[in-house]
Amino acid sequence: LILCLKPSSLPSDEPSLQPSSMPSDEPSRSPSDEPSVEPSGLPSDTPTNNPSSEPSVSPTNNPTASVKPSATPTGAPTMDPASTSAPTKSPVSSPVSASCKDSTLKFYFPKDGNPLAKRKSCKWVGKKASKIIARCEKFSVNAHCPITCGTCSLCVDSTMQFIVQKGVIKDCAWVGKNGKHINSRCNKATIKDNCRKACDNCS
Repeated sequence: LILCLKPSSLPSDEPSLQPSSMPSDEPSRSPSDEPSVEPSGLPSDTPTNNPSSEPSVSPTNNPTASVKPSATPTGAPTMDPASTSAPTKSPVSSPVSASCKDSTLKFYFPKDGNPLAKRKSCKWVGKKASKIIARCEKFSVNAHCPITCGTCSLCVDSTMQFIVQKGVIKDCAWVGKNGKHINSRCNKATIKDNCRKACDNCS
């Protein structure tokens, strides 16, 4: 009995009855018509040209580790990303002191050297957003209207004259002029809001 030590130069017309004990060095040019009975031990370097028409009934017990990264990233993110703390919906605004309020008293807005030129209110100051800054920077409007002007941190008295009641015009200097009357004058909420420093109403 003579054993052939070299493979034949031409393939046989019919397959051998038993598979060879050693795998071939190179893969076959055409895939087999039927799948192998057992899966290969290592994953293939390239995917199959034609994937299976139906998905597997159940996942594999031991999935193979990825040998190479995918050429292109996935189109959608993972369903369960790493848990992160939820961001705050909006920044926390600084608390406003309860003593900081716009004065409800009308004040006189000086013009052309006349201190009683125009009678205005804090509502007028904030009526047009484009003019709020310019109005708050004039005279002591920011002390009269600290909420509108965003100046609650300033503990100052308004220097403008305001109307205490019909026909009575006063200012914060009058409020603190006589120590005996400061408390009674500051007990009026409207004056307390307008003369925060004189009435010690800045906390």
